[in-house]
Amino acid sequence: MWHSTKIYLFVVLSLWCSLFAKADRPKNFPSTSIWTSVWDTEVNDVAFKKVGNKLQENLTVEELVLILNKTLFLDIEVVGLESETLKIKINDSETLTEHMGSSGAKTCLGIITFTLTENSQVKMVDMDFEYGSHASPGVYSRINFIQAF
Repeated sequence: MWHSTKIYLFVVLSLWCSLFAKADRPKNFPSTSIWTSVWDTEVNDVAFKKVGNKLQENLTVEELVLILNKTLFLDIEVVGLESETLKIKINDSETLTEHMGSSGAKTCLGIITFTLTENSQVKMVDMDFEYGSHASPGVYSRINFIQAF
């Protein structure tokens, strides 16, 4: 239990503390994540909370990926979009699959999914990465994480 709590705190702190370098972003570009995880005391589990603002509603998929790469310290690249499913590749995914534990990995995948589905053209995210102990590649939608926790 304590190990999962430490991972949760790491993910939350990294999301809140990570800022973009000003040279990397256009004016009015979001400086922190759009979605984060919170502990829901009513159900005693993780829930997702939107922390973004109105400026974030019209961001492109590429801009959303830039936010994720900066706030989650990942290397995500867009492969393509086909019939409301965005295909991405997470390079060097060992931290995600082996070092966050199961709760940390699910939380991270949830934040990726919720963030990328902010774009109106994206309903599902097909994540390609190296299979690991705590996370598996596949197609994810918001419902996967609402039911998972």
